[in-house]
Amino acid sequence: MTPTPPLAARWLRAHGAADAEATARAAAARAARYPWPVAGLWPRAVDGLDRLAPLALLGRPTRASRLEDPALFALDAALQQHPLRAVRLLWLLARFPLLEARYAEPGPPDPGHPLHALADVLAERRALSNHTFDVVVVGTGAGGGPAGWALARAGLRVCFVEAGDLVTPATAGRAVERHYVEQGMLGSAAGGGMALVVAGRAVGGTTAINSGTSFRPLPERLDAWHREWGADTAGLDRHLDRVEAQLGVAPTPEALLDGSARLVREGLEALGRTTSAPLPRNAPDCRGAGRCCFGCPHGAKRSTDRAFLPEAVQAGATLLTASEVVGLAEDAGGVRLWVRTRAETRELRAAHVVLAGGAVATPQLLRSSRLGSAWRRAGRDLRIHPASKVFGWMPEPVHHEGVPQALGYVAPELPRVTFEGAHTPPAVTATLLPAAGERHRAWMAHYDHVANYGMMVRDRGTGAVDFVGGRPVLRYAVHDDDAADLGAALILAARALFAAGAERVLLPVAGRDPEVASPAALDAWRPADFPRSALLVSGFHPQGTAAVGRVLDRDHRVLGTRRIWVADAAAMPDSPGVNPQITIMALALRTAERLLEEGTWASAPRS
Repeated sequence: MTPTPPLAARWLRAHGAADAEATARAAAARAARYPWPVAGLWPRAVDGLDRLAPLALLGRPTRASRLEDPALFALDAALQQHPLRAVRLLWLLARFPLLEARYAEPGPPDPGHPLHALADVLAERRALSNHTFDVVVVGTGAGGGPAGWALARAGLRVCFVEAGDLVTPATAGRAVERHYVEQGMLGSAAGGGMALVVAGRAVGGTTAINSGTSFRPLPERLDAWHREWGADTAGLDRHLDRVEAQLGVAPTPEALLDGSARLVREGLEALGRTTSAPLPRNAPDCRGAGRCCFGCPHGAKRSTDRAFLPEAVQAGATLLTASEVVGLAEDAGGVRLWVRTRAETRELRAAHVVLAGGAVATPQLLRSSRLGSAWRRAGRDLRIHPASKVFGWMPEPVHHEGVPQALGYVAPELPRVTFEGAHTPPAVTATLLPAAGERHRAWMAHYDHVANYGMMVRDRGTGAVDFVGGRPVLRYAVHDDDAADLGAALILAARALFAAGAERVLLPVAGRDPEVASPAALDAWRPADFPRSALLVSGFHPQGTAAVGRVLDRDHRVLGTRRIWVADAAAMPDSPGVNPQITIMALALRTAERLLEEGTWASAPRS
């Protein structure tokens, strides 16, 4: 049985859990399923804080689990706002499964999936002894799905190899555990700050667990790619057109704007800012369930597992799920791949391989297999979109149904920042709230009255993905100017919430009181009050770790190889200036077109 530290049940009791002991056991069991080494650290971290924190922070020579509620709440706040980042990280680790268990919600029903209807066909193809293909596509996300789709429809023998499983509706916590890279704990604590980077590990990749926002790349960013890195960006519009048609991209209908979006728009207009607009999305049949990032419960979002993979399978493609490529080697006749499944390690052969596992998995394969002439550079030049959000306590209930990321805005004075918002279910909101102690309990008790709005910045700095024991480790520090831009954007979003009637707001900053009680009090805040050492940041859209001009040629072929290509976010030399899924898909279609023009796939050995 998983041990349950005494502090777990005590903390949950103070935060209103109906059955604190049972909830603590659920939290401990969840923590035991965390990735290594977090799973082993959690009980030790909670026990150490139980023993040492009261004396160190409150001058109380007793266990935290023996404190009365006021003292325990004070300790909670002192740990969350501690000036030392290491202490804040330790407390974040300790609280995370407690919050997830305390505010867990029931999972939605499963509407079914179009790949279910093809299960018999897929099982038959997986059982065949023929392990030879024209193209093996590693990954099924924004790059792999469209690339394999185009190749299969052109008549090639295609095999998708996907490390994740099919996304089916579940609680937010369960979705994070099953379908997020490193269970959402892929992060960096470099440069004095910390950021968690979100990416998917699922059939459909991140497209199955993102918000569906579907922007075309900014033309000036494509021009910069061509100018600075020699990327071939001409003629991409026809591929973008094809992607948008396949996904059914359209602006979010007015009726599907959630309550936060409506309030923020009202607040921005009260500030004289009238250019906010509904975001374009790939969900033509959306019903506004508000759970896009955890698997659409209605199957309405046209992620690649729905928009591309079923048609690819109908065209003859094979799909291997829960299967991880652990090695590749190119020879004169093609490419050999070693694929580890739950039952065995098997070898596949292909004339060509398209790597599309994302900006974390692709450089790992390039480096571990020493593919091409620039493999040592793979993993470097990591870019993300640092993001944060502000919360507002509204006097009236906020209608949380609708599209959780529905309203976009760009402030003229902050051209690198995109405001997009992103409402989350209670279990996730609880982990994001920058409040602690009694204040955190009060905000969560008031959840139905909480609005929020978020933003991301096109980053100026770069980082790297390293690998220790086969697990990814990020080194990324938010650039000082990016932190200042986010600070200015957070202040603007807070002003909009106040203008819409908020009674108070929470700002995502550590080391000082994050709650602001009035617009007048907000006047005292400056962008400099959000240094990267104190700013609470998430990172989205990792990219650039095996990019054109650095690791790939202009056609997205790995330098120094003939038969290995990259068609995912790793290939982009820099941010497209917007949410990148549409850009990745269009580039993947063009990569497939170049591969078809190559023609050497026909030399694959056939059995």
